Formats: sequence, C-alpha cells, structure tokens
Amino acid sequence: MTVRHQILILFRQLRRFRVQYLISFSGLFLATTTFLLLLHFITYHYSFDRFHQHADEIVRLNTIIDLPNQQNRYAATAFQVGPEIAERVPGIREVARMRAMPAAVQHGEQRFDEGLLTFVDSSFLDVFSFEVLAGNRENPLDAPGSIVLRKTLADKYFPNENPIGKTLQVTLGDRQEAVEISAVVADPPPNSSINFQMLLNMRQIENAFRPGYASLMPGLFTFFRLQPGQRPEQIAAGLESFVGENLPEELQRVMSFNALPLRELYFENGYQFDVAIKGNQTTLISLLALAIITLLMAMINYVNITTALGLKRSREVAVRKIMGSSALQIATNQYFDSLIVIALTLLPAAGLSKMLLPQLGTWLDLEITAGPMNQLLFWPGLLLFAVVLAAVAAVYPALVLARLPILEVLKRNRPFFHLQFDLKKIMLGFQFAVAVFFLSSAWIVYNQLQFLREKDPGFNKEQILLVDVAGPELQDRIPALKQSLQTVSGVKALSASTSGIYGVHTQANFSVPTDSSEQGFLMDINFVDPDFLDTYQVDLIAGRNFSEDIHSDIRNAFILNETAAKRLGMEDANSALDLRLQRISRDTLEAPVIGVVADYHFQSMHQTIAPMVWQIVPSAPKNVLAIRMQGDMAGIISGLEQQWAQSSAGETFDFTFLDEAMDNAYRSEQQMGWFIRMITAVLLFISCSGLYGMMLFLVEQKTLEIGIRKTFGAGNFQIQSLLYRQYLALTLFGIVLGGSAAYWICSKWLENFAYHIPLQAVPILIAGLACLLLGWLSIALLGFRAGQLNPVEVMRES
Repeated sequence: MTVRHQILILFRQLRRFRVQYLISFSGLFLATTTFLLLLHFITYHYSFDRFHQHADEIVRLNTIIDLPNQQNRYAATAFQVGPEIAERVPGIREVARMRAMPAAVQHGEQRFDEGLLTFVDSSFLDVFSFEVLAGNRENPLDAPGSIVLRKTLADKYFPNENPIGKTLQVTLGDRQEAVEISAVVADPPPNSSINFQMLLNMRQIENAFRPGYASLMPGLFTFFRLQPGQRPEQIAAGLESFVGENLPEELQRVMSFNALPLRELYFENGYQFDVAIKGNQTTLISLLALAIITLLMAMINYVNITTALGLKRSREVAVRKIMGSSALQIATNQYFDSLIVIALTLLPAAGLSKMLLPQLGTWLDLEITAGPMNQLLFWPGLLLFAVVLAAVAAVYPALVLARLPILEVLKRNRPFFHLQFDLKKIMLGFQFAVAVFFLSSAWIVYNQLQFLREKDPGFNKEQILLVDVAGPELQDRIPALKQSLQTVSGVKALSASTSGIYGVHTQANFSVPTDSSEQGFLMDINFVDPDFLDTYQVDLIAGRNFSEDIHSDIRNAFILNETAAKRLGMEDANSALDLRLQRISRDTLEAPVIGVVADYHFQSMHQTIAPMVWQIVPSAPKNVLAIRMQGDMAGIISGLEQQWAQSSAGETFDFTFLDEAMDNAYRSEQQMGWFIRMITAVLLFISCSGLYGMMLFLVEQKTLEIGIRKTFGAGNFQIQSLLYRQYLALTLFGIVLGGSAAYWICSKWLENFAYHIPLQAVPILIAGLACLLLGWLSIALLGFRAGQLNPVEVMRES
C-alpha cells in the first residue's frame, strides 16, 4: 500500500469516527499543552542564577549562631569575615561582598529616586556574569569613586547622552561624595536572585562597620568563587579551622559558617536576612509529577479509545489478512496512522503553549520566557515522545486485532480477550482515582489559601498604605511629613518604623539581668514611634502604650508580645509588666517592660509566632511609613501624592498596600493552586472522555447481549443499568484510591503551615460525587443509544 493510499484511508477513518477521534485528540491536546506550560514554569524556576558563567564555582557564605535555646542561620556575614576566610582557607579564588543601603543620588538638579544603592567589592563583576555594555569593561569598580548603572537606569536618566564620565553626588548619612559613572551593565535578568540599580565600591562604606564585637555580627552578603573543581563541602574543614583560630573564645562556642552553592540559593528558605525572591522546590517537584500524571492519563485515554475504535475496523483487518498482509504490516499501518494523528495533535499543542506563555506570566506575575522551546533538544524530544506514544497507541491494538480469527470476524463475531478488557477497566479506574485526587486536592488547597486570606492576623491590614521613607534625606523630615500628610482628608493615622508590621525584622539579644539562670536569647525587634500600635490597630492586653508625654519611654521602655512574655517565663501578660529587660546589640541597655500586646502574625503562617519587642529609638533609621486610610482610596492616594510632592524635597512617593504584601508570602501556594485547578479541569475532561471510550468499547462487546435482553422485554433503564454497574464499581475504586492518596499527601502539605485548616473527608466525598455526576453525564448518551437499539437489526447483524 502506497503512502498516498494510507493517508486517504486514514482521513476516511477520521471522517467516519470524527466524534470519537475528536474526544481522544482533545484530551491529548489539552494534556500536552498543560504539560508544556508546566514545563516552562518549572524550567524558569530551575534556571535561577544559572546564567552566570561560573555558577558552578560560586557559593554564598552563611553565619550560624547556636544559642542554648535556639539556632539562628543568617544569609549574611560580618564585614571582615569574607576576606579573612578567603585568605586563610584553601580552594577560594575570589571574594565578592555586597550590601544595599539607602542613599540619595543627584546629578545637577536631577534626583535619582531609586531607593537603595548596592555596595560591592571591585571583584563583583568578575565573579558574577552581568555584562558590561559600555564604559570600563576591565575593572569598572576598582576606583572608590566610581559608580556603575544598570541599562534601564542609564536610559531613564540619560536618554539622549552618553552617561560614561558623568559625575553624580551621593549622600550617605551626613556626608556627600562625588562619584563618576564608569560603566553601564545589562539589567539582571528575571531569573536572577541578585538585583541592583547602581553599584558602588565597598570601600566607601567600610567605616560604617565598627571593629570588635559589632564587626562580627552579620551585616552583608559574602560570595566566594572557588577554584575550578573545588566543591563547597571541601572547604567545610577550612571554615571550621578558621573559627577555632580567629574568632574570640566566647564566639567560638556559638558561631560557625557554611557555604551554600549559588545554584541552591533560590530554593533555600532557612536563612534570615536572605534575598526576597525564593522558590519552593517541593512545589515544583509536585507540579512536575502532576504534569507527568496528566500526560499519562491522556495517553491511557488515547489507547483506550484507539483500541475501542480498532474493533470497528476488525473486518478491515480481516480482509487485509486474507489479501496477504502480515501482522507486522498491519501493525505498521496502524503505527503510521497513529503517528500522523499524534503529530497533528502535538504540534498545535506546542504552538499554543508558546502563545500562552506571556499570558501565563501575566496570570502568575512572572516574566517567563520560552526556555524549553528555545533549547536544541526540545523538538527532538517532542518527536521522540510522538514516536513512543504512537507505538504504544497503535502497535498493541494492532497486534491484538491481527490475532483475531478471520472467519469469526467476518461472521461479525467479536471474540476479544477479556484480559485486555479487564486491563482497560483497571486503567479507567486509575484515571478516576487520579481525577478524585486532583479534585480533592484542588478543594483543600483552595480552602487553605482562603483560610490564610481570611484568618485574622491580629491587626487590621485593610486600607493601609506602606510608603518607602528609607532615603537618608527623609530621615530628619519624617515628623514633618507625618504632620503634613495627616492633613489629607481620609487619613486616620500614621506611623514610621524601622520595619513594617509584617515582614523581616532585625534581631537583638535579650536577657533578664536579675535571673542568672536564664541565658540570653535572640528576639525580633522593631524600632517604632508612639503611633505604631494605634495605626495598625494592634490589641494592647496589659500595661500601656508608648506616650510622647512620658520622656522615659524614649529609649528606656519596651513593649512585648505574648510569646515574648511567655519566653521570659511569665505566666500571664500582667506578670511581665515592670520586668526589667536587657538588650545587647551594638550597645547594652536595661529598661522596664511597660506593655504587652496580643500576638499577631508578623510573618507568614508557615511559621509560628515568634517573640517580638518594640522600642522607641529616635536615632534608629525609619524605613516604612504606614498610613491608615478610610474612604475613597483613589482620592486619598491622589491627595497624599500632592501633599508629598510639596513636603518631601523631591523624593518619590513609592508605596505598596499592606494586604498585597501579605498575599505575596503565599505566592508559591497560589501558583500551585492555579495549576492544580487547571490540571483538575483537564483531568476531569480526560476521565469523562475515557469513560466514553470505555462505554463505546463495552457497547461494541455487548451489542448482541443488549439485543437479546430487549427481545425478552428489557427496557431502557435495565439496558443503561447494565452499563452503569461496571462504571459504579470503577468510580468507587477511584474514590477510595484517589481519596486516600489526596488525604495523605494533603496532610503532608498542610504540615508546611503552622496554622492550617483541619483535614476532613468532606472534600473527598464531594469530589467522588462530582465524578459520579460527570461520569453519568458522559455515558448518558451512549447508554441511551444502546437502549434504543432495534433488537431485530442487532440479531440480524450479529
């Protein structure tokens, strides 16, 4: 048979069985599209920081502090630790430190309102592969008075001129320095966990790191580029020796260091003061498994319907055998047909997934590029998948059909191996188990995310605007800014603090001086103003709030949360009042506790509530200004912007909403929930269409039986019941297997949250009922048609 005849026969079959083929192809098309979208998403996350030329050789140095009651792991190190370790520990080629600090930058009358400047060692651009686009390409940061801009920043402030050689004025605290633009570098790509606007030489801020005890506290990121072939674990002994030989004796007992490969930083969530961008490797592995399962279900569904359709072509196969075709030739023809059909399905799926990629990035708030589809091995891999799937979908049914007795087939008898039919039932039951699993999981994930959104965090997060006031020129103007912004209609309260109520806080060592048996321990601390509790509407359960009228509240008073009071050994909140507490950081301070507030969630609900202390320290930097509003948000913000422009000396009104910042803490779970809902919809379609294929197969097998039953008076209800019985058994099997798997896996997932919903059987039962209903609808048409068969015609044709 020529290729032309083979294609003609194939398209006749497609036209004849267009409904069955459409159902089968739709499932495979949707599953492939979903799989490729998930593959893009997963590849994007695994591509973080891998674009650096020496990514395999770069590690980050971390600090570990072991106290009697707790261990603290920091992504940062002290100022001098990195260079000293690089000098004393073998295997380290280069060291590059970085520290972001608020600073004001100005060019003539033009202000750079970009917030933080990043100070780095001159080796930074040697260790990391950020391309130098213009200027000094060899050593742009060697001179202390040089500054490097990223491209978007250079284009923004110097749109029609060459920025190289231009002089900028940088204000650091109370001093101002002139720096020269030495180079322009490419913007960090979206898959970079290291981000910056401007780079300056680290030597400009080295005086900010004091010697002695303070110099050993974590204060900046330190990266090493190792010698080629050197592994992070190989320098572990050198780090241990460094601690024993160079740190003071009192620190040797509590402080140590480790080196974490750059490729692992994006998925490592266990270090404080780390970069904000993080991925969840468990979520990605789970999503990859779900994508593979989805594709597997589509393949099973395709094989089921292909085999069912093969029965309809059994007489064609018998005629071919009479004409001399061998089993191999029959299998080859079937394989050719399947390969063409699968290729016509997979290629549009690949094209659609690429077209949907920008929209996927919009839905998930990510900048995802077509990474896998741009790889050289992607298209050969897709072709290989088509070849394998065609073999599975065509060769097995063809070989079975080729072994059918010719005379029996020509007499319209349908001898088929019950073993194959039982295998199909098992595969269909597995499909429904997976559908119940996904439907249950989607329900549980949705309810957990809804619980996180609706659970009272312990403060009022609604209508709070967080304004960035970290710029050094704003620090002395914050009291005046508060007074000015307070005049805007709709503004109810304002508070400036080092950290907002939600997010990462600095830490300090606290102890009770009168209790010699109690060791000091680290607690989170926030330097606030007297309006903090009122602005965020935090409940004060004992004592009093800070007061501007009480002079001793400035620096010499603490407010604790309930967890901190319990950590201090107090039986209740009132017992903590007037307790004298000692804080040790850069200085030592002893002051009384004047109030205790109810616990609130200042971190995501993955973590339990930690001890927290508040203090008023006027000299501490204030980075966040919280504004509570009431009324028309758009009108109030417009009024704030106008008032800000008049009072802020040219600084940008850069703000976020508190509730949006809190939602970002669950970004990984939200993305996972979005994909689970998408996969669930695809799998429900695949399962229902798979059931349709099974019923098609079953009707073909039981045509004679149905005719005989109708001859003896069976009605449509009895005929449909004959088909439903096996379906009900399959569904019950799916509910038990899929529900059990969903219960176990979701219970493990919920353990990632310190606060979560109770896991109940209701979602599993609802998923089972939903599958029963959808399954019934999917076979109702076939069952009705089977019940309408004319028994006389059936007996004549059988």
